[in-house]
Amino acid sequence: MRSLLDDAGRMRIRKRLEGVDVEKKEFLKAALRETGKGDVPMRRAAVLVPLCTVSGVPSVLFTRRSTALNNHAGEVCFPGGMVDEKDTTFAETALRECQEELGSELDVEMLGRYHDFPGRGHLVVSTYVGYLGEVQVDEVQKKANKAEVEEVFTLSLSELSNVATHSTWKHPCGVDLPVFNAGDPNNRIWGLTGIILYAVLYNVIVQDEVPHRVCRYMGRLREAMI
Repeated sequence: MRSLLDDAGRMRIRKRLEGVDVEKKEFLKAALRETGKGDVPMRRAAVLVPLCTVSGVPSVLFTRRSTALNNHAGEVCFPGGMVDEKDTTFAETALRECQEELGSELDVEMLGRYHDFPGRGHLVVSTYVGYLGEVQVDEVQKKANKAEVEEVFTLSLSELSNVATHSTWKHPCGVDLPVFNAGDPNNRIWGLTGIILYAVLYNVIVQDEVPHRVCRYMGRLREAMI
């Protein structure tokens, strides 16, 4: 899998993301129906899925939120947050939040935009994929905003695509949602982060390398996704 994030690999990811119709509403509407939200006014946020290499190994970088935060304390997530009135695009929101959480020196190569996803509390989250290059996790941890970030860690694409580490949890509305159990048991990846990771991982990054194993929730939505 080492070639997945080299120059040619990132170009493939760019082309796949260029093929995503971000204005296509069928996916988001279907997702809202699945989670019981329907057509209601939505708030906006954006996240960045930060791809990187660690000692040359293609990986994804995650953060675990500070336990002192009021919302989603201690949960694993991607860098991101609510749209600010000064932001002119959702991409700007994702990059700004990433640098606020992990340090302004962070250099992000934006690869493209994926589908929007429904979050808690009538929230719509725009999803972007970026590449950080080779990272030293300890150095990123030192520069991370400790008021927001408890821990920075990475998992390789090989670990994340190992189906033996996958499971599901049942949403109160009855659908099964993906869970990633690779790595530290304290860093289980689930909820909206798990959904976004599952979709981006299998539909954008490793689709040519790993057979797509779709859980029930994602299977219902797959026809509306690219």
